[in-house]
Order: sequence, then C-alpha cells, then structure tokens
Amino acid sequence: MRIMKGLDLSRFNCIPQTRWDFCLMACIENVIKYIDPTFNYDQNEIEKKFRTVINPRRDHPYFYHFALYLEKLFPKYQGIYISHLKVDSFLDYIKQNLDKDFPVMISLKSNTDLAHIVIVCNYDANSISYYDPNSNLKNSFVEVTLSSINSMLKGSKPDTLVIILK
Repeated sequence: MRIMKGLDLSRFNCIPQTRWDFCLMACIENVIKYIDPTFNYDQNEIEKKFRTVINPRRDHPYFYHFALYLEKLFPKYQGIYISHLKVDSFLDYIKQNLDKDFPVMISLKSNTDLAHIVIVCNYDANSISYYDPNSNLKNSFVEVTLSSINSMLKGSKPDTLVIILK
C-alpha cells in the first residue's frame, strides 16, 4: 500500500456542503474544524457572517474575500490567499502547507462558470488527494495525478486559501 503525506485523516470531519452553492462554506467549516475542533459554526452561520461584510450583488464570495475578512469575523484565525503564477509553485505551496498540517483549499473547474472548491489533504510524488464536499459519499476523497491537475484548475493562475490559527 502506498503511503501519502499530509493530513491526519482520522481528524478530518468530511462534512458535505448543505446547499448546491456552498462548496466554499463547507470547505471553510471542514478546514477550521480540522485545525480547531472547538469551532462551532456551521455553513449557514459562516455564510451569514460573511454576508455582513460582502455585498452579495457585487462580490461573489471567493477566496480573496474570505482571506480579507476572516480575521475580522473570526479573530482566532487568519486566512492566507495566494494566486500562483505557475502550477509548480502552486504544488510546492500545497505540499509545504500539508507538511505543516494545514489543509489547502483550491478552486477547480466546474460544470458552471463558477469555481468548485475542494480541500487538498494528501500528496505523494505523483498525485494529490482532495476532499470534495459535493459528494454524497462520506469520506469521499479523490486522487488525481500531478500531471492532470493543471487541466482541472480554475483560471490560468491557480489560487489557494489556507486558514491557520493565530
């Protein structure tokens, strides 16, 4: 059996998204509960808090908004948003954060014009494994080869969001 590096999946909650458009809310809930099991907000409560600072008519709640406002709304946490120029630096950044036990959210292409947000949890020399909150299966992890990840990313500059405890 191949061993992958990364998160301790026995601590990962695998909470699915509660609405069709809540992949980011589900990922935020999963990530914060991974780094801080005492976090007691669900996806609806997270979305309501962010809507107090994000204009829903103008700002679709993407990574940069969450990184910008996370600390204000949840002072215990810090969001780190990075838009990478190259896929290689993007993959290196993911590995460095997973090695520190920080889950990494990434945006993938979806069937709509919007991005679909997933959480990268593990990696090895040839692949990454991510949790897809849109799956109906509990503990639904998807493994993809590093060579195929480029075609799956949303946009020409892959972006990441990492949340850490302050």
